Amino acid sequence: MSFRPLFLTMLLVLSCMGAAFADDKEDKSEKKDKEPAVNATAASPPAQTPAAPSPNLVELVQRKDYRAVWGTMFKSEYSPPEWVSKLDAHSTSLSEATAADGKTYWIGSMCNINDCASDRFMVAFSGDRKKAWGLGISIPAGLGKEGIAHPKKYAALRWYAQPDQTIRKVLMTHLEKDPNWK
Repeated sequence: MSFRPLFLTMLLVLSCMGAAFADDKEDKSEKKDKEPAVNATAASPPAQTPAAPSPNLVELVQRKDYRAVWGTMFKSEYSPPEWVSKLDAHSTSLSEATAADGKTYWIGSMCNINDCASDRFMVAFSGDRKKAWGLGISIPAGLGKEGIAHPKKYAALRWYAQPDQTIRKVLMTHLEKDPNWK
């Protein structure tokens, strides 16, 4: 029995979610800025019992209640990456994020199984699982180690399902907490 897939998955979880487990609570009595504030914490996605292990994004999207909304996110999009469409990816468990408007979103991320450092995808599900928005993150291939060392500088971002400013802030806040996003 090989522990390599489990080890790689754990490395991905730690690198993609590292800072998301930090306590990032804000005083709710403070005034809201122009940009929506986001509070992200790790938690189980809806419909999970506390004792049950939280499924990763790929497993979750294969469930009937998430599959339809996942497909709808790409309905009007021009050719999403094949690895995203086929779910050929390493993925993390979902974490909860609360935006300034008080709505809860479930955030998950995954990366291309063949090039995790250069191809990533993040998704935000509405709390009721009726909507989903995505963020594709890719580093151009010709940059090599420089692109991997400084992804924030070189990354191309692509939004899916036309997220509003609140959703964009939720996803970007989650991405900014990744210690490798520099």
